[in-house]
Amino acid sequence: MLVTAFFLEESLPRITRAKRLESSSTTEVSSNASDDGEDPQKLAAKEGGSQKFELLSNPTVRRVVCAGFVMEFLMIGFDTVFVLWSYTPLSLGGLQRQPAEIGLFLSIVGTFGIACTTVIFPYLQERFKSVPLFVTCITFFGLVYAMVPFVGFIVRKVLPPVSPQQPAPPLKGLWGLILALLVAARTGAMAYPAYLLVVKEAMPDPESVGALYGLATAAGCLGEGTAPAVVSSLFAISIDKHLLGGNFVWIVMTGLSLFGAWFAQSLKRRD
Repeated sequence: MLVTAFFLEESLPRITRAKRLESSSTTEVSSNASDDGEDPQKLAAKEGGSQKFELLSNPTVRRVVCAGFVMEFLMIGFDTVFVLWSYTPLSLGGLQRQPAEIGLFLSIVGTFGIACTTVIFPYLQERFKSVPLFVTCITFFGLVYAMVPFVGFIVRKVLPPVSPQQPAPPLKGLWGLILALLVAARTGAMAYPAYLLVVKEAMPDPESVGALYGLATAAGCLGEGTAPAVVSSLFAISIDKHLLGGNFVWIVMTGLSLFGAWFAQSLKRRD
């Protein structure tokens, strides 16, 4: 975000052309500044620095940027912790699956995710608009994180107990529960295309297109970068210390999802 604020410049062609047309007036201002004894380069630096934070001074823009961070944190966090949970032994609350099975889970649901984005999302966006759809998708992650311990509990009750060194028995009909969990997660992932439209609707003026998308992307990257470390650490602590029966991570992430949904409701759609 700091790099975006200080070093990136607007590159939209029509805006850069407009800035070139204004260069003559800028030259005149610089000439007047020189007559007053002030360095024109210092004057331009002051004006440029004050404009860098003008976008972030808008409350709507700040909310949109923060919503992007929370969205990416929830999405990448689940992708990370699902693999860990699937590989964890049954005795510790996991599924004790082999890597090939985990990969099969993810590939099947990845196909569903493609269908969600390309087929289902356009219909839902036109019917419900971007902000309500974004809020709903974020809420789905609260449901997903809350479902995980219940799915694990059912799996442990149905499957016979085995040691971590032994191969776990096949899931059979329990596959449906895992797929339902992942389908809910892919449905929540439609928050990403909805968020792009939310960012577009939050533009205070056409000149801020590049800057706002840059800030939103930077916030999202920050969420992507921190989620794996934070969520996997929470998962490890929950299992190692047996916090709340090993469910501490799911409670924290469910609460964060609900907070994100509540926060996303503050975003305003421009009519």
